[in-house]
Amino acid sequence: LRHGLTGQVTVMPHEDREAFNHFCAEIVASLNPANALEQQLAQSVAQDNWRLNRARAMEDNILALGHTSEAAEMDAEHPEIHAAVTAARVFSADPAQFQLLTLYMQRTNRDIHRNIHLLRELQTERRAARETEFRQASRLKQLNEMKEVPYEPKAEAAIRRMIAGDPI
Repeated sequence: LRHGLTGQVTVMPHEDREAFNHFCAEIVASLNPANALEQQLAQSVAQDNWRLNRARAMEDNILALGHTSEAAEMDAEHPEIHAAVTAARVFSADPAQFQLLTLYMQRTNRDIHRNIHLLRELQTERRAARETEFRQASRLKQLNEMKEVPYEPKAEAAIRRMIAGDPI
């Protein structure tokens, strides 16, 4: 599936894709991004949380293999269990892979915290800029009222953009 925001192509089973899309949409919505950069950071946080959950499940499944003598029969009962057990076997076949999984989880967790921090900084800056604009607009409105000049925010915004050298 080609991701609408990034244009990247990812491959996963249909059931996983539905769960992934729902999970990420919920996380992104809860982070309330307002522009493309905030959207990208929110999407990164969501995807990293998905990865972290997947890595934790992999760790649990590897450990479950060691606790059951029925692992061979267990994976034949249900396609999702089969997929989980098969992935756990692949990772457990090489002990170094388990260490890499743990390292992967640590890095992903740090990425989540870093991206949430960056997102919150951007959102704080955006809110502060809006507050400043609102205070300036309020002052201009009061000044116009004192001078008995009609207040036209669109005209004032266009004039400000012209003064700043921005296109109208």
